[in-house]
Amino acid sequence: MADDADRFTGMYDECRQRVWAYVVSRAGRQVADEVVSETFAIAWRRFGDVPEPALPWLLGVARNVLRDNVRAEARREALAAELRSWAEGDVAEQVTERLGVLRALAELSDDDREILLLVAWQGLSPKEAARVVGCSSAAFRVRLHRARKRLERAVQHPAPAPLPPRTEPQSGVVMNPIDELRAARPAHLGDRPVDERTRAAELAYAMSRPRQGERRRRPAFRPAWGLALAGGAAAAVTAAAVVLPGGGATPPPRAPAVAETGHSPAVTENGTAVTRKTHLSAREVLLAAAANAGRQAEATGDWWHTATVSRTLFAVAGGGYRVESRSRDEMWTPRAPGGEQWSRGRSLGAAPATEADRQAWEAAGSPAEFEIKMPGKRGSLSMPAAPGKVRADHSPLVDGDKVFWLGRNVTMKDLRGLPDEPEALRAWLLRSYEGHDTESAGVPMASDVWLFKVSAGLINDMPVTPQVRGAAFRMLAGLDTVEVTEDVTDAEGRTGTAVSIEERVKGGAVLRNRLVFDEATGRGLANENVVVEPGGLQAGLEPGSVFSSVAVLEAGWTDTAPRR
Repeated sequence: MADDADRFTGMYDECRQRVWAYVVSRAGRQVADEVVSETFAIAWRRFGDVPEPALPWLLGVARNVLRDNVRAEARREALAAELRSWAEGDVAEQVTERLGVLRALAELSDDDREILLLVAWQGLSPKEAARVVGCSSAAFRVRLHRARKRLERAVQHPAPAPLPPRTEPQSGVVMNPIDELRAARPAHLGDRPVDERTRAAELAYAMSRPRQGERRRRPAFRPAWGLALAGGAAAAVTAAAVVLPGGGATPPPRAPAVAETGHSPAVTENGTAVTRKTHLSAREVLLAAAANAGRQAEATGDWWHTATVSRTLFAVAGGGYRVESRSRDEMWTPRAPGGEQWSRGRSLGAAPATEADRQAWEAAGSPAEFEIKMPGKRGSLSMPAAPGKVRADHSPLVDGDKVFWLGRNVTMKDLRGLPDEPEALRAWLLRSYEGHDTESAGVPMASDVWLFKVSAGLINDMPVTPQVRGAAFRMLAGLDTVEVTEDVTDAEGRTGTAVSIEERVKGGAVLRNRLVFDEATGRGLANENVVVEPGGLQAGLEPGSVFSSVAVLEAGWTDTAPRR
């Protein structure tokens, strides 16, 4: 995780200003920072998808964010103002005689302008630029040729425009319009360092979002664990969805190897009935949950819909208190292949985690931003207390039919056809195990831990049959290293039973991965990571603290399509 964070920061530093320049060239400066911030938040969530070089992929994401969140008319108006500003002295030295090409650029369509600038200002090859706009290299070359011809005509026969008249080169040599366009790039769109406060805020926003598991296929959109992507605004869902009962702090775990479950009557010598607790082993609790899960009815629908709330606990640098960042996310996955996966989400901001933390925060002057100390080269990040805006995103399914990551990319058909016997399910899953973490090939992971983490995602919110969910519980019952604790309260205040396994993570910390579920139905309530031994990202947190959690609010089928 720490390595991923450092690599992500390096990618951000290398590409951020070029992504910003691309957005400015499409929609002006007014929306650029917001679009860039959301682009890198998506990149963090999908970091396992980001290829080398990263820039074309990032520009493609920014393109989608612009399309989904900024109206075309607003983009055109903002860009017109931006083009006027380029003629008012904010142009690189020694290119003022080439302002005519900027006037010609303003006359072109948005599509032509984008194609030309990807090559002239972003320096992408046709193959790389084709990835940004979502077409083949051959198709892009044709579109580039046509756009260049239209640019040449616009340069030679300019229409009235708000830019100054064209100044011909004194040498009498007519420059290639693409070269002239390249030379006319405004200076503020160059590779200037990003402001440190902006950098800290954007990195904090991105890395506060829930991660998806890493995959090792060709780069493309890939959700992990079936959890939602970028943020969340509530949407209407039909009754086919399962609405889970609904934060609160998790109490310290009791002796976890044996679970207390219910009461049984006993009779004293004088015939008086008394009540005593019945103790079941972890295996017995999981087998009971398996039986209950397998008996649940299953609905149908065109979309698999999930709604989650993610939380992460941080120690404030030098503040002596902790804050919890939160975000709400929704995702819609189509049942049929060939469609798109949709998501909607929102950062809910950060706030003191407990009443004691709130008092310490107030004593510190109630700052609107929290400085979070981070390990490694990053030092610290600034995290805002205020909620963010609702974000929407959508992307084609990987290879046209891959919908989730379950040790590898799987189709809806794969999920619906999973074995409903524990040994067969275990064998199916372990075919994807290669001895390392679910998120980083450089971090070793024992097979039991890997199997637990993959199975927890399957149980929590994947569109599997009730019988497969029951098989997953029976499979977990066969792991010697799992522990069960009853009466665990998740962050939404719901009480359930937890099955967990211990894991040592990079940075020296030991965490307990915990799946909280409703024993009566076998439905997942939350995934949590509890600090056993602090270290790395968890430094400054007390043992027993829930470092991160994803609470499942809804998971089920619906016929209601996501709002476009």
